[in-house]
Amino acid sequence: MAKIIFVLAAIMMLMNGIVAVDHIVGDDSGWSTPSSTNFYSSWADRQNIVVNDTLVFNFNTDAHTVAMVPREAFDACDAGNAQIHNVGPTEITLNETGTFFFICTVNGHCESGQKLAVNVTDS
Repeated sequence: MAKIIFVLAAIMMLMNGIVAVDHIVGDDSGWSTPSSTNFYSSWADRQNIVVNDTLVFNFNTDAHTVAMVPREAFDACDAGNAQIHNVGPTEITLNETGTFFFICTVNGHCESGQKLAVNVTDS
């Protein structure tokens, strides 16, 4: 009987999206200056990111940064007063639905396409 309850609980957790997923940003390329300006948008289009999933930005410390910024700052490649993560890897858990924007603040990297917009859904 205990096994049946455990299995049912596990199924319910999966159905409710409780099992979070780590998404390695850029897959094997990691978080780096991309070969094309649409590299990270193409990567994001292939992801199904839901609440409580984590983005893992793999990069060498001090070679790149990650800053979560508003849309306007994303478009302008300007971190403004955003918290800047400069120690790699950096993990960011997405706790709510919406579109979230990330840039690298190293001079010229965002302008070269090292920027990411992700849409987070309920399921």
